[in-house]
Amino acid sequence: MLTLPRKNLLAGLFCILLGAFIAWRGRSYGIGTLEAPDPGFFPVALGTILFLCGVGLSIGALKQPDVGVELNLRPYLLIPAALVLFAVTIDRFGLIPSVALVTIVATLSLRGHSLRAVLFLTCCMIALVYVVFVLMLSMPLKPFMWRP
Repeated sequence: MLTLPRKNLLAGLFCILLGAFIAWRGRSYGIGTLEAPDPGFFPVALGTILFLCGVGLSIGALKQPDVGVELNLRPYLLIPAALVLFAVTIDRFGLIPSVALVTIVATLSLRGHSLRAVLFLTCCMIALVYVVFVLMLSMPLKPFMWRP
């Protein structure tokens, strides 16, 4: 495990940077007025709110004592790996095996799950994804296929 000092300060600085970027980019679309907002009004408003929240979070973090926080790298590695795994397997194996693999890899990112809980979550995700994307949205996804 790595330790990360002042986790809230880093999160606040990230919010400041992201909020400033969003507000800056939103200005290029035009802001308009409250009565007639242009397309950039919403991004500028949200970016400004995110910026101000980041300032508040950073100030609050500076007032607290510096305590190291353990950083678990497992979720940061396995969640992106699950997304890449889905992109690689959806066209080769079909929807159901891809969703099963992604769910299993994603649940491995956290500790303390029993095999029964992982299998139950996997079955629920397969059913939910199939119902939403294939049955309700009529997306042309094959449940199973084999393409080496």
